[in-house]
Amino acid sequence: MNDRKSTGRLVTFESHWKDFEKAFKDTFTDIAESVKAENDLKSLKMTSSDIDSYIATFAKLLKMAGYTETEHGSLELFKKGLPTGLNIRIINNSVMPPSTLRGWIEAAHTEQLKYLQTLEFSNKKKPSPQALALAKRLGVRSHGNNHDPNAMDVDSGNFNHGGFTPLSDEEKQKL
Repeated sequence: MNDRKSTGRLVTFESHWKDFEKAFKDTFTDIAESVKAENDLKSLKMTSSDIDSYIATFAKLLKMAGYTETEHGSLELFKKGLPTGLNIRIINNSVMPPSTLRGWIEAAHTEQLKYLQTLEFSNKKKPSPQALALAKRLGVRSHGNNHDPNAMDVDSGNFNHGGFTPLSDEEKQKL
């Protein structure tokens, strides 16, 4: 930069800063970053039901690894990180499964939203027969529709004093 200044070029001359930026990146860039990102991308899995975090992390790692969205390998890596059930729902609920990463991301978003809404709706149903049998055995009584049917009633009037028996070893093992 000093040599260029001595030839009469201004410090604000754009090529000074481009050269400085290139030298800076060459000096301080982690040359293994793309390899690390590619390894992280290959092992990335969607956890719990958080599709948004998975997509954001995938996009960041994809860019760091030097991949583009249009590469065939990008789509395969994305699908590999999704839960099997989500991939199956995308395939089964599409007239033609998406052939692009962007299309698969949109389909994954849609199917995950439908799954979460279904899960929310199904949780409003009655408890399973196993849960009801256990509740009866433990002396739990269900309240009206305004209360959680799985909640235990801790009222002292609800317990059969002296008649409460602990679970047998067989019942514990089964549970």
